[in-house]
Amino acid sequence: MARDREANETTLDRILEPDRVELREATHRFSGLLFRAVRSKADLAQAVEAADRLGRLAERQARVEEEVLFPELSGLLGGPGGPVERARAERRRLARSARLFREAAQRFEAEFPSPEDARLMGQRGHELLRVLAEKLGAVDGYLLRVADGALRGPARLALLDRLQAALSKRDDGRH
Repeated sequence: MARDREANETTLDRILEPDRVELREATHRFSGLLFRAVRSKADLAQAVEAADRLGRLAERQARVEEEVLFPELSGLLGGPGGPVERARAERRRLARSARLFREAAQRFEAEFPSPEDARLMGQRGHELLRVLAEKLGAVDGYLLRVADGALRGPARLALLDRLQAALSKRDDGRH
């Protein structure tokens, strides 16, 4: 009984918050480096490294979502246009934005980058930041709030246990 009460008081967001904090911190680091990247090759290399780290963190979060969270929620919230489908679409947008930034950064790393290369890299970086903000904000927040309201009792307890197990065995995203 006490375990059921504890499960109902523990939100999915609270369990996933450390990952979300880490992703937000990596986003802030990338944002700061992005503005300096057009002036310095060293800052550009750090910005590319920060973007790669963002990609690894987002992939890690995606694995936990696909392996644990979405299978449970698909039956409840998985219809066409539903929160699970929107979260998956945002993840695809995030992966595409990260790839486009990497491509633009590679063009800018050329020996004689043009002003157009700098502009494109900046645009791609800002798009990546915007997509990350949307994923961390509205999409994830809505999905987790709806899931918290829909799951109760033993199903909720089992999901919380699986989420905690998956999060405890993950890699740290620092390859």
